Amino acid sequence: MLKSKDFKNTQNLYLEGDNIHVLKLPQETYMGKTKVIYIDPPYNTGKDTFTYSDRFAVDSKEFAQRIGLYDDDCNVRYDMRESAQTNGRFHTDWLNMIYPRLKLSKDLLTDYGVILISIDECEIENLLNVGNEIFGERNYIGSFVWNNRTTPNDSQLFYVPVHEYIVIYAREIENVVFKGVAKDLSNYTNPDNDPNGKWIKDNPSAASGSERDRFAIINPYTAEEYYPPKGRFWAFSRKRVAEWTERGKLVFRKRKAKTLY
Repeated sequence: MLKSKDFKNTQNLYLEGDNIHVLKLPQETYMGKTKVIYIDPPYNTGKDTFTYSDRFAVDSKEFAQRIGLYDDDCNVRYDMRESAQTNGRFHTDWLNMIYPRLKLSKDLLTDYGVILISIDECEIENLLNVGNEIFGERNYIGSFVWNNRTTPNDSQLFYVPVHEYIVIYAREIENVVFKGVAKDLSNYTNPDNDPNGKWIKDNPSAASGSERDRFAIINPYTAEEYYPPKGRFWAFSRKRVAEWTERGKLVFRKRKAKTLY
């Protein structure tokens, strides 16, 4: 259904209907002209909270027939009672649902357009795999955390998720520029006339990371080795150390620090 208020003046177009049909309808007229697309697909939670069910799991026997898992004696070749997190029968139909919708969405985007997709933990890994295939891994901008609850409800699982995700891809990431918020530079100074401009001291470690982020940084002047404090990690990669040192963003002292006893 096509709807719009004062279309001649606003040029706004409101489409109402099943999303796969709505995405197909404007392909000829709006292909490559859409700046932003937001999709809130079913999350494959198994709940009947939508106007149609979002139960995408299929019967194990039906799934085995689909993918040819029966041997010559009509026995299933492996145990279908595996984890719901890895078993294809719990996710295949959801992937078949989301794939064409993302493909059609990409065709509508301008070269500087972006798509935002709401999702929870159930299918986010699969969504990223599909998104990387359709848009290309290099066009993955990131996943924002959306805190959708302020007060957790009671749960038989002993915990309640209070957030979901918004995954964002670009059509061509080099053409995308976010306006953002202006950075406060009032604390930046340049007492040593650094040619790079004003600067500020900052803590190069982070509270989260992995053991690969606890490598040694070697002072090129004194050969001292620096590690992040216990329980913390470097907030950048080994490759970034070399880049920042060359650019003058990462500065080392030229003399060893005096040890006080």
